[in-house]
Amino acid sequence: VLEVEQNPGVEMMEVRRVLETESAALAALRATEENLKKIEESLYRMKTARSVAEAVEADLRFHFAIAEATRNSILLRIMNTVADLMHNVFRHKREQLFSAPGKSSEIISEHEAIYTAIREKNPEQARAQMLKHINNIQNGIELQEKN
Repeated sequence: VLEVEQNPGVEMMEVRRVLETESAALAALRATEENLKKIEESLYRMKTARSVAEAVEADLRFHFAIAEATRNSILLRIMNTVADLMHNVFRHKREQLFSAPGKSSEIISEHEAIYTAIREKNPEQARAQMLKHINNIQNGIELQEKN
């Protein structure tokens, strides 16, 4: 018997850790020039966003572009579902994180490191950078909840 979600935020971060770290590694192995361009465009949009909401939207696009770069249609469908859930569960918290002093530049540099590893076709580094990013986001959200 499945228990009711005790903490959907923690469970969501576990799912992201499982799916997105391997997605980053697969993207590093399989990304086409077009895939890389989409990832880079979303990163540029994140950097040049004129609002926190726009930055969060670009952030979501970045992760989705990585899922697309895996070139696995089933994984992409799963990520679509997870992205919708995540958007609903975390939108407000992500916006708070992006607007915290110094946090947006930290988040952007983490995304740059992920993109660089994918572009350099380094799956181990892509996996490690994605894991670091997800762990930092979770820590940031947990800090918000304590304050």
